[in-house]
Amino acid sequence: MGFQVGANVIRGDCRATITSMQGSLVQLSVDEGDFCTSYEIKIESFLKGEWRVTKQKADIQKYSWDNFHQFRPCSSDTINFMCVKGEVSRRMIELEMQHEASYKGLVLQTKPYKSVFTAKQYAKGKLILVPSTSRIERKACPGSVALGSIRDIGLYLWPCYGPPKRDGDLDGSFLCPFWMVKRTNKESEANVEVRQLIAEDQENNSVRIPLMYNISALDASTELKLFVPKPQKEDPEALVPVPQPKRQRTKAPAP
Repeated sequence: MGFQVGANVIRGDCRATITSMQGSLVQLSVDEGDFCTSYEIKIESFLKGEWRVTKQKADIQKYSWDNFHQFRPCSSDTINFMCVKGEVSRRMIELEMQHEASYKGLVLQTKPYKSVFTAKQYAKGKLILVPSTSRIERKACPGSVALGSIRDIGLYLWPCYGPPKRDGDLDGSFLCPFWMVKRTNKESEANVEVRQLIAEDQENNSVRIPLMYNISALDASTELKLFVPKPQKEDPEALVPVPQPKRQRTKAPAP
């Protein structure tokens, strides 16, 4: 039944706490508003079902301005992160519209591998690509672009790619030339580069976005290639010989 010392019980409008159970008597502490009064009652009233166990009444909690102002929505880290992501997304769209002419002269390849080709000639520095993405995160990943710190929040643009589906469903389809450019470990093959790079710990409250430019004049049907240094392989940890324990000399027994 759950009747034990410390249990909160109720009968009608009477709320009480069991403070003692000895023999056939039960001692109750009854809440009477500003104070509590102790009463005794026979255990039979509990066995008859007159009383039932109830959950403890929750303590009243109140917060003044000095306490609750730090929990307001405008102080929420989650909401501030959402606002910053919105600023970055809006800036990326603005840049895409600004450099739309660059995109009109491109052909995007999704198979057999993703890549970007030119459909017209581009003078040096006239092809500009924006790292538009739906993945704006707080930590880096392979291939991500650092945005520095915006409103004290470190941000990274993650690669985002979703080839169109055969049935024409646009849900999940995402083609951004910036992320589709072929990478190469040979610097001599590169014809584009990412400029305006921002250090991870650099303040960027003006929301500057790194952009990709062509570093040489491009003819039509040219495949874009971005130089990415080959990761350096770390030398395997050297084996360290474990010193052999010294053998203890045993004394010969006395003759």
